[in-house]
Amino acid sequence: MNRNRRIFISIVFGIVLVVLIILGSTGKSKNDGKEPEKGSQSVQKEDAIKNKNPVLYDLPYENSHFKIEYVLLNNKDIQYSITLYGILNRPEQYSSYVEQIKQYKQEALTFLSNSGVDTTKANIKYSPDNIQ
Repeated sequence: MNRNRRIFISIVFGIVLVVLIILGSTGKSKNDGKEPEKGSQSVQKEDAIKNKNPVLYDLPYENSHFKIEYVLLNNKDIQYSITLYGILNRPEQYSSYVEQIKQYKQEALTFLSNSGVDTTKANIKYSPDNIQ
């Protein structure tokens, strides 16, 4: 009985020790807030850009017709990337596929416009890119 009790106490002690180690490793960072973390300036710049362009908080956005993402170019310029999900099963469907892609493109542009983006001035990359 004494041996079982020692094993039990050792297991409990081990569990408590592991929990304390885990809790200790999730505490403050090593610099304790004395200096900014590496990359925090770029995060601040991105936050400032998002504050000026609130639609970025909603991106990426995706539905069954399109997906809109963005990238920051040179840490200041926004490039929107729109992927259009047209369906083409057979070559004879190409003309309806083109019409479908045009409709989906307009829906994506309407989403951006309704979110405050001037789509006539915005840098937008489309995929597929061969549809006008």
